[in-house]
Amino acid sequence: MLDQILQWGNQEKGVRVLLLVGSRSGRDDMDELSDYDISVFGQGFGFIQHDDWLNQIGSPIVCIHETFQWDQIQVPTRLTIFKQWMKVDFAFHPFSLLQEMVARQKLNQTYDSGYEVLLDKEGLTAHLPKPQFKAYIVTKPNQGSFANAQHEFWFEAWHVAKYLYRVDPWVAKFREDSMKKWLLKMMEWNAAARTNFSIPFKPDGKEIKQWAEPKYFERLTDCFTGWHIQERWKAFFSTMDLFREIGKETADMLGYEWLDEMDLAMESEINQLISKHHGQTKT
Repeated sequence: MLDQILQWGNQEKGVRVLLLVGSRSGRDDMDELSDYDISVFGQGFGFIQHDDWLNQIGSPIVCIHETFQWDQIQVPTRLTIFKQWMKVDFAFHPFSLLQEMVARQKLNQTYDSGYEVLLDKEGLTAHLPKPQFKAYIVTKPNQGSFANAQHEFWFEAWHVAKYLYRVDPWVAKFREDSMKKWLLKMMEWNAAARTNFSIPFKPDGKEIKQWAEPKYFERLTDCFTGWHIQERWKAFFSTMDLFREIGKETADMLGYEWLDEMDLAMESEINQLISKHHGQTKT
């Protein structure tokens, strides 16, 4: 795949520099299904308004058009799945952003996580700083952020119980996912606190088995289930118990307050509700 991308980049006049970032750039673990994350720097990217150019690289199945913001600049992306289980995420940057990193001698966090120069028609990348691999390291939350995580988790838990009680499975699943995002955040803080906040975390819980405390990772099995309401009640209880245990331990490590009053009040409210649900009780 890289050969085809490089050949395309050489032929496309507007493409001046190609950088490979992400797991395939050399630092992180990868396998044959790892994405190719390609940063394209140049100008004259009008051709990306249509997807025909992708045929120069492979056989595209689907391409998603999105953008992200770098400072005040909107950077278009083309997230493309090709045949034979190949996915390439292209990001099209104005050349000035690369010049700025060189001038400031400071990498954007995407590149501080590692990069490989695939193509450089300008000779500019020789002056890029070397990555320090300090990007995406979780910083210690303050007391306010730690308390907010508790607020958000219990807020979502209340809604999960509400929709499970109503036997409204789709919206309950939506709320369960939101609830688990705060469980993940607490797990990250817990793991980070054990290493004095010196390790990075990939987004969305990727490679969680590598960094989560083993005793907590094993209990995640009880927090995920299928469609049936009875099973989801049990997973719901397990998620609350795990959040509470991890949270209290993390609070002790950070020297922060655990909001016991909120915790107990919400548990009482939920127990009152679920006791009405065909005699459902916590097990």
